[in-house]
Amino acid sequence: MSATWALSRSMLRRQGLALLVVAILGGLGLGLAMTAANGARRADTAYTRLRQATLAPDVLLDGTELDDGDVRTLGAIPEVTGVARFTYTPVTPSSLRPGVDGGAFVGLDPDILARVYRPLVLSGRLADPGASDEVVVNEALAEAAGLRAGQRVELVSGFEESSPIGEATVVGVVRGIFDVGANSGNPSMLLSKAFLDAREEQLELGPQPSVLVRLDGGDEELLAFLRAASTALGRNVVAQASGDEEATSTERTLAVQTIGLGLLAAVAGLATLAAVVQALSRLIDRALIDLPVLVAIGVRPRQRITLGGVLALPVVAVSGLVAAGLAFLASPLIPTGFARAADPIRGLHLDAIVVAGAVALWALAVGGACVALAWWHRDKADREHRAVRTRRLLRSLPPRVRLGGDAALVPFSSRGGVASRSALVACVISVAGVVAIATFGASLAHLLDTASLQGWSFDAVIDSGDADLDSFRRSLAPLMEDDAVGEVAWVAVVEIEIDGHAFEAYAFDPDGGRLHPTMRSGRPPLADDEIALGADLLRGGDLSLGDTVSVSGPLGKQTS
Repeated sequence: MSATWALSRSMLRRQGLALLVVAILGGLGLGLAMTAANGARRADTAYTRLRQATLAPDVLLDGTELDDGDVRTLGAIPEVTGVARFTYTPVTPSSLRPGVDGGAFVGLDPDILARVYRPLVLSGRLADPGASDEVVVNEALAEAAGLRAGQRVELVSGFEESSPIGEATVVGVVRGIFDVGANSGNPSMLLSKAFLDAREEQLELGPQPSVLVRLDGGDEELLAFLRAASTALGRNVVAQASGDEEATSTERTLAVQTIGLGLLAAVAGLATLAAVVQALSRLIDRALIDLPVLVAIGVRPRQRITLGGVLALPVVAVSGLVAAGLAFLASPLIPTGFARAADPIRGLHLDAIVVAGAVALWALAVGGACVALAWWHRDKADREHRAVRTRRLLRSLPPRVRLGGDAALVPFSSRGGVASRSALVACVISVAGVVAIATFGASLAHLLDTASLQGWSFDAVIDSGDADLDSFRRSLAPLMEDDAVGEVAWVAVVEIEIDGHAFEAYAFDPDGGRLHPTMRSGRPPLADDEIALGADLLRGGDLSLGDTVSVSGPLGKQTS
């Protein structure tokens, strides 16, 4: 064994510079793969981590009939770690129109912005719970009104006519779960209970406050909370997990970037591995050029494995360090777009799980390749014999095919064999990666440009506001005669129960014809006892097309 190690040290001295170059270049490629994998993992968990970082509520319920005593009763339930009512109020800086260009959410209880829904601070700080003249704004309002942390602003309030309510200091720009979901982009301000107490007579509060509840065990304790709340309040409490539907759509949006970055990591890793193996094959071939002499003095095939492993060690160690450093420095660049907005991590970051996993896989792949290359090494006479046999098989083919086949199929152990095959693998992976990225980008652009693929077969929606359906139809009668309008359908949002579970449903006027959500399978309902269900509801209820369900609403129950 001492002779083997002596030979290994000699090989490292002769091939040291070449191994260092291969290790650095391999580390750059591995670093790209590691950066993409880190971005994929961050995108995949961004929304969950944002909820944890911002103390997002687990339960949302109607607070219209709850008073201060009821809130204290709910807060005393063992599973509850925070509970607060909040409502909408038309408050904006004086440069904007309240209720039109922006608005505010005001806490009716002290836990808001403290023990439940404590948004992420992007600049500045959160408002002092006892300060009546401090507010925080989201990014959309900061951009719309040109606000920054520390700025003093005049506030106005009012649904119909706005009036001044005094000055306040914008102490921070924040982001929470309500800023990355369906309401993302809506300018809003967050007001504390202390702010409300100081200006209660000046503020117009929304008619339906909501209650945010944070549970110690997350939304998995929803049923236990509902039972305890119903018992404590002496009446049936109905609630839902906070943002169930919004969380699903948000996570699906994040999944697009997760898959894309995951594919980039795989392509970069495989292409880098192929290129490194190609370079190592030449170095090992050169290191073992005196194999016949070595065999003559007693070097056995299994000892060549040790030689291959020794050559792999510096490549794995140096490339791993280079890759980890590159991934750390590049972490602020990935993920991008929506995933970055949802990710609570700011600045430089290194995912220990991704780094450890990538380095371990890299060590196994490179070490295994070096060991295999050293084991399969043949002397010159054997290499030439195998090369001649391969060329003899290709002799009858046309010149171009023969030359290409000779380059691609040259025996693995002959001169240039591993290098040519590694180059072929690297080319295939690279071309496949470019084609995959181009296809992914074109498909995503087509999806964003085609409304029907997003679920809608119409171009515009007009809200009825507080008008009843008949008055609303009469007011829009001229619209149906407009030459620019192809079809008009009327739809109402209704609350129904399907097999005992509450859902929000869209009731479309059958005269609307083709105006309805895009059908992924089946057809639109045509009869009074037919309904169409969303894909999530079908999967969650273990249902399929043609099944019968029980549907109930305010006017009764029907089987459809």
